[in-house]
Amino acid sequence: MQGSAQWHADRDSRVVRGSEASLCLNLMPDSQAHYEQRRTPIPAYLADHGKAREPEALQYVRCLLPDECVWTCGFCPLPEDPERVGASPDALTLNAVVEIKAPYHLRYDTAYCWPCIPVERVVQLELEMRCTRRTHTYYVLYFRRDDEHAPRVLVFLYERNDALWCEFIAPRLRLFI
Repeated sequence: MQGSAQWHADRDSRVVRGSEASLCLNLMPDSQAHYEQRRTPIPAYLADHGKAREPEALQYVRCLLPDECVWTCGFCPLPEDPERVGASPDALTLNAVVEIKAPYHLRYDTAYCWPCIPVERVVQLELEMRCTRRTHTYYVLYFRRDDEHAPRVLVFLYERNDALWCEFIAPRLRLFI
């Protein structure tokens, strides 16, 4: 289960964060500038906000996908390199990963995510799909302020890209680990 002592122990010695991997893979044109910007720790209230919203976002996802069984999962190692690489998706369905982002400020993630999934998240999603052997991802942007009753939700369907993985991500990931 995410956040447990076992989850942290499983993650500690492995490459697990898509955004960190994407910087090392030079997938982003402004990798160094973006890295410098992101080196500043995220304030606790922002991280806590996202963590607090994930359970309600997951319930919302279950309503949006009534024909799919959606369950939470823990750490999933990459089958090709289970000792060094893995991922922790927010939830799974039979064929899909569910990745939830619950930003504190909608304008921050909207600028990042609209009209597409940002490249740093693409690496994360590809890694999560590889680790869980899934074919696609429901990328959920869930936003609800405390003073709002109804959430604003964007759901993107992202299909696994085997060519991107085989030709670009996997070779660079091997260099990184």
